[in-house]
Amino acid sequence: MMYITKVRLEDVRCFEEAVIDLSEHEPGTSVLIAGNNGIGKSAILRAIAMGLCDRDSAASLLRELEGDYIRKQAKKSGEKGEKRATIEIDLVDEKHEPWKIKTTVTEWKEFIIERVEQEYPPRRRTEGFETFYHFWGKEGLFVTAYGAGLRTEANAKFVDYFAPDAVYSLFKYDAPLQDPETAWRRQIAAVQKAGRSRSVPSVNRKISNLLKHVLNLDDEAEIRLEPNGIFIKEKNELITLDAMGDGHKSLVKLTLDILVWYLLKMNYDEEAKGEERNWQPIPMDRDGRPDVRGIVIIDEIEQHLHPKLQRQILRRFRDKFPKVQFIVTTHSPLCVSGTADLGEKGKERCRVFSLGRENDNVTVYPREIPRGLRADQILLDYFELKTTLNLSTEEKLAELERLMSIPEKKRSTTEKGKITQLLKEIEGYDFSLAESLHDRKFQKQAIEFLRSQD
Repeated sequence: MMYITKVRLEDVRCFEEAVIDLSEHEPGTSVLIAGNNGIGKSAILRAIAMGLCDRDSAASLLRELEGDYIRKQAKKSGEKGEKRATIEIDLVDEKHEPWKIKTTVTEWKEFIIERVEQEYPPRRRTEGFETFYHFWGKEGLFVTAYGAGLRTEANAKFVDYFAPDAVYSLFKYDAPLQDPETAWRRQIAAVQKAGRSRSVPSVNRKISNLLKHVLNLDDEAEIRLEPNGIFIKEKNELITLDAMGDGHKSLVKLTLDILVWYLLKMNYDEEAKGEERNWQPIPMDRDGRPDVRGIVIIDEIEQHLHPKLQRQILRRFRDKFPKVQFIVTTHSPLCVSGTADLGEKGKERCRVFSLGRENDNVTVYPREIPRGLRADQILLDYFELKTTLNLSTEEKLAELERLMSIPEKKRSTTEKGKITQLLKEIEGYDFSLAESLHDRKFQKQAIEFLRSQD
């Protein structure tokens, strides 16, 4: 299996250049990308997913995207003066051998479309099925991805692992996940097929514990696979999965979707089909951690989750999938805060990046893990907010700051009266809770003014 060590995009959508560099970190280190709406978070995830698929699959996924993929300001190159976008992904396998795949999207003027090509390093350049097997065969790369669409819909039943199928919901939001009941039963069937029928109760218990941990349920709670579906028993109430809230429902379905894709991946057999296949279940340790190795991409990981679970979700996924590299995006400061729980300082198992816009270009910034920061501070530092206050209070404080920046001796009577009026209007505002360094400087001025009025 392989993990990403570096991603470099050039002239992709809004990015002149975007780099996510993990080469100095432990293989399998996860990535969290924070940023505003419409700034390119999903574009990065889709580029990674396309770059992890074979050329033809990448081309088919590209067709699902609206608009030009190549940045409008991209420079023309080559004999025909064409614009190009490139996706370069460096990977390392379990033997610490480096791999690299470069996907190029080139404008094709004659047909008003964009075409896709791929390159491999010389020592990795192979032909036909051999290339496919090295990257995407049984022992090759495992990737699955989840878009920001509804992850509560799950009725697909794939019979083989194929990377573009596993990442498709990232490109088409109404693409359903795999049926969770079928996913659970397939792991049991694989156990039975391997001649270990006595282990079925243990497998059920481990899957139940896995799901309970991800959902942060009490120890007394149960998740059961019954003949008529999946049920959750909590506080002596038995509820079918589809009657649960969207948060619990989406997490159960996403978790089981990862499992079933990996089950199909590890049992990939080009020759044998159905009954002929020598099925093996996913190994799970005593604590219910499945031996899943690969890359899982999730757009807007906080979707449907309560703030309490937003803060914990990355750690809970990493607890149960320690050999998975998660590449996720978020709008939630609590998800960003949760990265501080993934390893000690200097031994982090997750890196944080944020996106910022400069003119027509978006830049990717590596950020420090936010240890000790409150959610409001993270919103200012990682999401480019000026303040978390409501708009009317923000406007009054801005006007108050402007007036107080006028030297006291030069303030007119009207300006002095306006300051007094504004202070009354924001009477409930606590200056000691200033969110930024800039605000704290203004806070001192405001407090001094208030004292002078006593």
